[in-house]
Amino acid sequence: MHLINGVSFTKGCFPGQEIVARLKYLGKSKRQMYRIGIPHCVNVPTIGTNLASDTDAEAGTILNATLNSDGYVEALAVMKIAEATKPLHLGEYKVNVLELPYALETE
Repeated sequence: MHLINGVSFTKGCFPGQEIVARLKYLGKSKRQMYRIGIPHCVNVPTIGTNLASDTDAEAGTILNATLNSDGYVEALAVMKIAEATKPLHLGEYKVNVLELPYALETE
């Protein structure tokens, strides 16, 4: 939410405020949610399925997935930011990181 300016750091208390503020002021998150695509995938991956890169067998985790009418699986996954730019796969299927349908705030 902080990447789309959905959190105010000057406003009063909200649930999770301490964690969000710690991330903003003391360090960076090591994981982020990404929109991914899996072409030619026969089965829709289940929630919790691991994504792998060439260097990390647990580069990410599927949060939600659906099969489009054209046979292309789209999903949301939480992935290690450092692994998101590397070639990713789900078993024998190649995984593509897709563009988001909205702009992110850049700092």
